[in-house]
Amino acid sequence: MAILAKPSFGKNSTNGKMYATNILSKAEAGGLEVFIQGSQCKKLGKVTSIGGKSLSTWTADTLNQYIAELGSGDTGEILQGGASYNIVGAKGIKKETITESDNVYPMGNRGGIAEGIYAAAIYLRFISKAKDRAGQITEQQVQNFIYSNMKSNTGKITGEAPNLGTTIKDDIELKYGLKVKDHNALMDERMWPHWRGEAVTISGFKPIKKQSHNMIRAALNYVNNTTPGRSGQPQSVMKWAKQFYENGVYNIVKVEAEGEVAQDETKIDIRVSANNHDGKEINDIMSISLKYGGIGQFGQMAGVSYEITADVFKQWFGITSPSFSKASFERKLVTKDHKQDAAQAMFNMWQAEKDNLTKQLRDNPDTFRMTFWRHISQGKKMVREEPGVELVDAFKQDSTIYKLDIIKEIDFSNISLEAKWEVSKAIGKTAGGGMSHEPFNLCKTTISGMIGDKRHDLLVIRVKRGDSNSTGPYYRTIFEKQKGLGLLLEDAKRVWENR
Repeated sequence: MAILAKPSFGKNSTNGKMYATNILSKAEAGGLEVFIQGSQCKKLGKVTSIGGKSLSTWTADTLNQYIAELGSGDTGEILQGGASYNIVGAKGIKKETITESDNVYPMGNRGGIAEGIYAAAIYLRFISKAKDRAGQITEQQVQNFIYSNMKSNTGKITGEAPNLGTTIKDDIELKYGLKVKDHNALMDERMWPHWRGEAVTISGFKPIKKQSHNMIRAALNYVNNTTPGRSGQPQSVMKWAKQFYENGVYNIVKVEAEGEVAQDETKIDIRVSANNHDGKEINDIMSISLKYGGIGQFGQMAGVSYEITADVFKQWFGITSPSFSKASFERKLVTKDHKQDAAQAMFNMWQAEKDNLTKQLRDNPDTFRMTFWRHISQGKKMVREEPGVELVDAFKQDSTIYKLDIIKEIDFSNISLEAKWEVSKAIGKTAGGGMSHEPFNLCKTTISGMIGDKRHDLLVIRVKRGDSNSTGPYYRTIFEKQKGLGLLLEDAKRVWENR
């Protein structure tokens, strides 16, 4: 039982800032654990305040120093749900829940960090003082803007932009919201070279290895219109900025980068809205779903119940009566922690259907088409349909752009869909090494189609296990885009534009 103590904090401590970062991150999300009695712990919901100050006013630096300077006998205070809890000491925060790995930099999620960089670059494009608002946005401009204006993990920034032939200026707004951990990493000036993909060494932490992706260059290419967008350049940020400059209308342009809000309801990370000639606000003239580093996963369905896998079959393949019955599935679930039996039940359900998958795809191409579009461009609990979503992937030095609505225009009955089912063999004690048992094999299904005269993989549906020692493993059925998606959209775009 590791107790959190004051000597772990302070500006000269090795891990204090990392601990403070993780405390703030879990306090905001809900997930801090505190000791109640002996080794008994309680998991807290979203924290209201720390040390009598609103959670939003703290940074990793100020919290690190606050805890280090607590007086003798003072354990600090966390307020959650009207109740008060300690930060340090025998009834304080459980250290294991906020340490991650000692001496490992608290990186955050690179996708969230990329969102902050892209949002800043887009705002700078719209606020450019150059003719047509077309001046090249530079790395130095983006860096200076972030460090000067985005000091909190949430905020609203406003500015003015010139218009052609008039002294009236447009109002440009940036509203952003990043996770605390992502924001702390973004604001750490020592990490800036790493967002270019470089290796960095920071005192007190293990070396951070180089990456093959330069999210800064990718963002600059996106806003400077210097990326071709391998599936076709949509209406670009540059073109919109020029239109606002030339249209003779007073515009209020709003850039909203709040991808952490309502994640189940939308796939949009950055939205741009503006008023028209009648003064009416037009929502989402740009709707950007941002990815980093060619990440394949675009959706998932989590859980171990029969209904989850049955719903995957129905949505993707049009299978309404699976061959493996619910009764057969539930007979497999014989233990409380489901360390192996849930995997076996899901495996057997897929195995029973494997020879039927290709036929079902070809019999139900419209079902596949709409499910593909919905999972890659819409939130799984969407309140309303959101057209025009662009998937922007910060990959290598560039931004690969996918116009996702094209998927709805594709005739999948003409590309000879095939489904290849395979066993995913379990190795060791699971990939994460955290389980105390030998896991059961899982499976994946690769869906491919003919594009031109060659067959290409479009997506993979994979059953994936997550590590857990206390409640058993956690299972997700995840959906991953493959290289053929870009080729498919390019091919479809050519057909679409020639209509």
